Amino acid sequence: FHELQQEEEQQKKQYYFKILQLADLHLGEPFPQQDVNSSRVIQNVIQSEKPDLVVLSGDQLTANNINTNATAYYRVLIDTLINAGVNDWCMIFGNHDDQ
Repeated sequence: FHELQQEEEQQKKQYYFKILQLADLHLGEPFPQQDVNSSRVIQNVIQSEKPDLVVLSGDQLTANNINTNATAYYRVLIDTLINAGVNDWCMIFGNHDDQ
């Protein structure tokens, strides 16, 4: 019975697609340690949940607090995803990302 149950669980896993949604990260706030902490939490959640897709759904940055090129902040975010083993991700911009 136990072997049958394990086989059924394996078959179910074949049909699962796990999406992790990350919203309102607000990187670039005036407190640099906040970005470091956010990166650590993102990595931990990804490693724990092992998503098939990560969706960044807006306000990745607080762009009005960034006086330099925002590309560096996006690079840190994408590097965080890649270093955590994410292959597939997409990004939607929010109202703070375009400022």
